[in-house]
Parts: sequence; structure tokens; C-alpha cells
Amino acid sequence: MIRRKLKVAITSFLLGILFAASATTAFAAYASSPYYNYGPVLGYSYKNEATVYNGSGAYAGTYVQTQDLATVPTGYIGIWAGLYDSSGQCVESSGNWAYNSQPLAGMSILSSTTYNSGTYTSKGYSAAYNGNGYSGPYQTYTSPALNY
Repeated sequence: MIRRKLKVAITSFLLGILFAASATTAFAAYASSPYYNYGPVLGYSYKNEATVYNGSGAYAGTYVQTQDLATVPTGYIGIWAGLYDSSGQCVESSGNWAYNSQPLAGMSILSSTTYNSGTYTSKGYSAAYNGNGYSGPYQTYTSPALNY
């Protein structure tokens, strides 16, 4: 059991490094919110964050993971991302909620992209399966603003 958890932790860590490396090369700039912690729900505690990106357009991302990198079963995590303009209006989103389609410790989702210049923030939501539906939604903190 310890060996399995160590394998999951190492895999998640390496995926995080790959994601961070690709993010720094693919995006001109980004700004992330602090993590929002919630749970436990069915024994799992989670944290989520919102990130706004600008480069070739502006878009938002939401990321959620278990606090201890424990793998949750399929369908335990729901996630949604929104991009907001300076008036607080949601201008782009990830569309429908997405749910983990396989066991994992964390997942992310991106909104669609806007090419209109302006100042944008990101805010997202996540949900946790509670045995009889979902608890939440749990709102991320709002990301710092970025200009596009």
C-alpha cells in the first residue's frame, strides 16, 4: 500500500513538472489564485485553484487535487473553469462540468479562449462525490488579473 501511494505521488509530481514546463513555454503569462482547501468528503480532502493565462488569447484554467495526492475513484471529482472580464462578467468557460473518467489524484480543465483585449481573471468550481451525489460546488479563490 505504501509502495502504491509512493508510486502515485511520484507520478503526480512528474506530471506536475511536465505540466509546469509546458505551461512556461506555451503561455506568455499566467497568474494563479491561492489554493482553496475543502473536505473531507467520503474521506478525501481536496484543494482547488484558478489560473488566468494570456498569450495567444486569454483563457482560464481550474485545477483540483486531493490534498495528500491520494487517488480517488472514477467520478469523484467534478470541475469547471470560467474567464471573467473586469466587470465580473463570465466571458468564456469550459462549458459543461467535467468529471474524472479514471482514478486519479488531480485534474485540470481550460476554458475556451477570447481574443478581445481587456483585463481578465479566472474563477472555477469543483465538486466532490459524497456517496449520494456531489458536495459543493466549491469555488476557487479568484486569480489575480492579467491584461490581454
